[in-house]
Amino acid sequence: MIIPSFSQSNPLQILLKFKTNLSNSNTKIFTSWTEHNPVCNFTGIVCDRANNVKEINLSEQQLVGTIDFGLTCSLESLQKVSLGSNLLHGTISSNLSHCTSLKHLGLENNSFSGQFPWKSLVKLTSLTHLSLGDNPFDISPFPLEILNLRMLHTLYLTNCSIEGTIPEDIGKLESLQRLELSDNFLVGEIPVGSVLFMHKGKQ
Repeated sequence: MIIPSFSQSNPLQILLKFKTNLSNSNTKIFTSWTEHNPVCNFTGIVCDRANNVKEINLSEQQLVGTIDFGLTCSLESLQKVSLGSNLLHGTISSNLSHCTSLKHLGLENNSFSGQFPWKSLVKLTSLTHLSLGDNPFDISPFPLEILNLRMLHTLYLTNCSIEGTIPEDIGKLESLQRLELSDNFLVGEIPVGSVLFMHKGKQ
């Protein structure tokens, strides 16, 4: 007997739990997030033609609280998580690696802390947009896992405590159109072939 996964049978429960973790937030955003409303009608939620949750778009909504990626990534069709410019805090768990369909991850300009689970990016090979800047993560070297994200168009890592040198192979990300690394602790030369926006860097 095959037991259906949590994501397949309970997207409603997943999103209501997601809301519970943000209980201190602007509640107007979540007026439509009720058990009597289809999840595809929730504010900030976009579904595909099969009514699977495809996007969570809640940037700049004064959200306060934490994000459980073990829960969020159980939405198997999730392609976009946009939560930038809120008041989110806490750590980001390695369960992020379960968001294997993700193309867009925007967590910039929050108060996430601790060590970002860079290794969790290894399985997120469909990412085209990765925005983690302006969060007080622990200091870490430039994450080499990013070099495997060959579909990246945008990489925003400004002010997120990256130290050391920029790897030469950053220039091999041929789809990359925007790379921002300002306000970090980088040293050394800028690799030839990379497009950098480092206006105020601590180089």
